[in-house]
Amino acid sequence: MGKRMMDFSILKTEALRVARNVCGLQQINYFPYALPQPGRIFHIFDAPFFRQVRDHEAADWIVVMVNSNFPELAEKDIVYLNATKKPILLLDRIDSPVVWFRQFDRLENLVYVLKNRNFRDLEWNNKPLFNWRMHLELIRQSLGLPETYNEYLPDASSEKGLAALEPALRPEDMTKVRTLNWDFFSSHMGEYMLPHLGPSVPFEARDIDLFCVSSGKRGILGTFRERLKEEVERIGKKHGLKVCTESLPKAEFNERLRHSKISISAPGWGEQVHADWYAVHSAVGLFKPDCSYMKMQPDLYQERYVDFFPHSFEGLEEKILEKLSGYEAYTQKVLAAQKLIRSTSKRGLQQELFELLMVAR
Repeated sequence: MGKRMMDFSILKTEALRVARNVCGLQQINYFPYALPQPGRIFHIFDAPFFRQVRDHEAADWIVVMVNSNFPELAEKDIVYLNATKKPILLLDRIDSPVVWFRQFDRLENLVYVLKNRNFRDLEWNNKPLFNWRMHLELIRQSLGLPETYNEYLPDASSEKGLAALEPALRPEDMTKVRTLNWDFFSSHMGEYMLPHLGPSVPFEARDIDLFCVSSGKRGILGTFRERLKEEVERIGKKHGLKVCTESLPKAEFNERLRHSKISISAPGWGEQVHADWYAVHSAVGLFKPDCSYMKMQPDLYQERYVDFFPHSFEGLEEKILEKLSGYEAYTQKVLAAQKLIRSTSKRGLQQELFELLMVAR
């Protein structure tokens, strides 16, 4: 095996950070506190204009994170944070667009709640949803399950069934919610992704019409994924299309996806799944159960980039045949989606966060 190349990017960033501090250029000092997954925040702050400090006294901002396993701050955390009298940036790391953090009125200096994905209409945060996820509610409806149906999710705090998060978000709470892709791992910029992707395969050389591969999941999510694959297989058999639905190892998954014309993507615990980014990076057409209600960075889930279909699969067959019969024209939409995500950079997002915090400091 060859020697592994040393990554000097961290050292370079630290040198620029020190130089910026010495020269008195604008810099934000932040203190991370109460982080269930601390490694997840450092990518967005890995820029010379951010500097981590060891205590809150030296901080301009205190950064706190919650996730689906710990959606609430403990009483001791709230007491401490209020005592610092420092502005607070809270990172809500939930896969779905619902704001799970609901202690707005407890944190006296809370300025922003930052999420990777949000509802386009923040009022939807106050609607009853199945296990607090919009896509699971839509799946529940498509399977004809009653509102009394319940199911345990392993990454949630308890069984919820159909319910709204409490307390309801107030208008003043919603003004603090911002959409900014701070968790690079859960995005098209994840370091796990790019090394495995080859160049896009020429459109005329693709021999797989429909790609619909996903792992098994528990409960109604697993049922939905299996039904989607069965529907794709039915459509393929009826119209003589070549489809791929079998489980694949990662390398083969990526290779066969690149040779596909359309990827039909099932949701996971959130609407966005990593396979979406693989597809768009490789200029493969993306079909999704409707999640146009969700915005993120880049704002991929729009009709101009993605073809949506109901969770009941109504009209899916007709939409697939339409795109395949006019495939040359369809590729323009596919290339527009690829261009969108390639235009979003880590440094651009870091600069956006810096400017947001500077304005409010």
